[in-house]
This record gives sequence, structure tokens and C-alpha cells, in this order.
Amino acid sequence: MAASHHNGDETDTVETFKRATASCVRALAGQTSVDVSFSPGAASATPEHVTLPAPKPGFDPAEIPQLRGIADSMALKVRFHNAAVHRRYAPVGVEAVRIFDALETARTKAIGAKRLTGVHTNISATLDASVRAQGLHTCTSIDAVPLPEAIHCAAMRKFLGNQVPDTVATVAALWEASASTEDKQNLNQMADALLDQESFARHARGLLQSLDIEPDLPPPNRGRYSLRQQ
Repeated sequence: MAASHHNGDETDTVETFKRATASCVRALAGQTSVDVSFSPGAASATPEHVTLPAPKPGFDPAEIPQLRGIADSMALKVRFHNAAVHRRYAPVGVEAVRIFDALETARTKAIGAKRLTGVHTNISATLDASVRAQGLHTCTSIDAVPLPEAIHCAAMRKFLGNQVPDTVATVAALWEASASTEDKQNLNQMADALLDQESFARHARGLLQSLDIEPDLPPPNRGRYSLRQQ
């Protein structure tokens, strides 16, 4: 009977955590109507719905900051990410898309982390856990780190003024040591444009070109997402 009582307590704890997290997501997103659900797998977010990873069996309170960081990241995407602008400027190649997406994710996370200490703490926990899970902090060569991950770490360090976990700073330093002056200039310009997604996206495209990932990017005026000609 004791085990059954323990399981009941655990279920109550998980449900309480889910309710509190859902409330925080809605508040941070600035959208009281956004639907929040929990399921196995990766997190995702649209303006109407946020899906978060369900707490694992044997709920460990030590995982709370990491889970909150994922929730905060999704809420900030709802609040600050414009999908139409993102599509308008998006590159074509697979690796270029991954880097472009990683930079946009860094942008929305950094906006929230710079404004709220609690969000900064949670997102830092998630960043640290992600780098550790992939063993990236033990790499001694940039060639051993997937480029989207390396650039994401470098972007977070730049956008947050070095206020990132040591694991993230280690990966960022590897990328910065191999980056060109032009690469760094593009990242600096992105750091100055966090609140202007279009300007940020233009500089992200500039970084893709200076990295020679996708040097012949199509102009950002395609299809129904086209910009007016200047």
C-alpha cells in the first residue's frame, strides 16, 4: 500500500507541475488562450498550441529547471517569432536551414532571458543539459561539433553578454576561434537586432554567406511572403 500511496503522491506532483508550467507558458507568451499539452518527444510551438515533453516516470525535481527552460523557450517563440517573416528570409539548403533556425531560436530565447532572471536561469539549465547530453563540452576541435549547435552556443553567449554556462561558453569559444572577422561582425549585428526579426534575419543570411554555407541565397521576396520592392 505504501508504494501505491507513493505513486499517488508522484502523480499529484507531476500534475501540479504541469498546471503551473502551463500557466507560466501562457503568461510568458502573452497569450492566455494558447493550448498547452504534454507528450513524449520534442517540444513544439505554434501561436495556438504549445507541446512540451512530459516529465519522465520517477519525477526528479532536479530536472525542473531544464523542463521549465524548454517551456520558456516555447513561450518566447509564441511571443516573439513571426513565422511569415521567418519563411520569407529562410535559406534552402538543409544545413543552412538548421543554422538559420538555431539563430532564430537563440534570438527569441535571449529576449526573454535578458528581461527576466528566472527565464535566464531556466534557459541556462536547458542549454547546459543539451550540451552535456551531446558531449559537446568535451570537444577540443570545432570539426567535432555540429555547426548549428556551435553557432547556437556562440549566438547565446553573444546575445547574453557572456552570461551562459561554462559548457556553452566552451563550445562558443571553439566556433569563435575558427570564425572570420565577417562572421563575427554578422553575429554582432544580430545581437543589436534582437527585437527586429527582419533585420536579424538579414544578418543571419549574411552569416550564412560569409560562412560559405549558402553563398548564392535567393532574394527574400518569394511567393506570397514577398516583401515590397524598395
